[in-house]
Amino acid sequence: MWRGKCLYLNVMLSVTLKDNMMASLFMSYRRSDQIALTGRVYDRLVQKFGSEQVFKDVEDIPAGSDFRKVLEQALTKADIVLAMIGPGWLNAADSQGRRRLDNPDDFVRLEIATALKRDDVLVIPVLLDNAKMPVANHLPADLKELAYRNGVVVRNDPDFGSDIKELIAIIEEKSVKAAPKSKLPLPLLAVGLLILAALVVGGVLLANQGQPPVPTTVSEPIFNPTETPAAIAAEASATPVPATATPVPPTDTPAPTVLFPDGRPVELFYDANSLYLKNEATSGRLQLSQIAFQALDESGSPISSRIYQGSDIVFSDFPFVESGKCFEVVIAGQSGLQPAACESYNAQRQLGATSTRIIWTPEAAPGGFRVLWDQREVARCLTGVGLQNCQVNLPPR
Repeated sequence: MWRGKCLYLNVMLSVTLKDNMMASLFMSYRRSDQIALTGRVYDRLVQKFGSEQVFKDVEDIPAGSDFRKVLEQALTKADIVLAMIGPGWLNAADSQGRRRLDNPDDFVRLEIATALKRDDVLVIPVLLDNAKMPVANHLPADLKELAYRNGVVVRNDPDFGSDIKELIAIIEEKSVKAAPKSKLPLPLLAVGLLILAALVVGGVLLANQGQPPVPTTVSEPIFNPTETPAAIAAEASATPVPATATPVPPTDTPAPTVLFPDGRPVELFYDANSLYLKNEATSGRLQLSQIAFQALDESGSPISSRIYQGSDIVFSDFPFVESGKCFEVVIAGQSGLQPAACESYNAQRQLGATSTRIIWTPEAAPGGFRVLWDQREVARCLTGVGLQNCQVNLPPR
């Protein structure tokens, strides 16, 4: 972060930072997990490097601000992200008992995943109070890389003093290597570029003094009022078309949405009369109340009147699909597809031939249909004649 720093503009732009601190720190933590110890670490880092170099959301987000935008801006400026991991970090759950890290919108997950994607950000796991480093197969796909980063241990007293000194030493060592290369404030960067452009233009003008003007290349034809429309048309038709100008045919349907390539696998089978969903996960139940299917028109837009909610087939005894099992939807009076992949079923339903919940046929959904999970699109499937198949990945647990 660049507030309050001395900037010198010479031939090049340079920055001097407090205590030779060459990077900004971002602390990612969960308030329900070792908040007191996290606070002590923060206080010591601020004491050493200054409050402008260490970001922690409670202290640094002004009242009334959109914390999502503030966090995004802070992550953009950060050079080192400290992932504060306590004993409860991995399995922290929300009010409904679901693990927070399995929620793609969980801010701790978003913060760390965003940092891991950037080559210019160093992510350091800080293991609080003897917490264990999480293994890769216990983390969502976008956090698995975290398991391979070397962690630093910070414990409570009597070890806190020595541990925090080691953390500060590592930050000082790494901060020089992580010195920002392209994080000058945009206004200052713009001034530098303008000065450079002025020098270049000035040099060109000086170099060209006394020289004849260079003809300007015109990419578009100059309109001549004496030319007739017929002559212009004849010239245009005589212009050769480059051999590489191959027209690209339009796609029939929008590209499928793939939000969770490493998520829980689900396979769909369907034909003119029936639709089948198989829970291909090796373990875990698929809650039918969370899934839905919506038909798309020819342009790929959702058809509001044609949506099939998974909750429509929820039974009191079977509100889910077990791993390895299927649910079946068949148009009344027709024989179902009954794919070989489905050996046993959790739930079955019949629909009338004119039901608006039929969404898997070309007549009902000329643009295919989309799969929703908790009202969020996770995949798109094509419709066609005969047996159709579609692979869907739901959010990981």
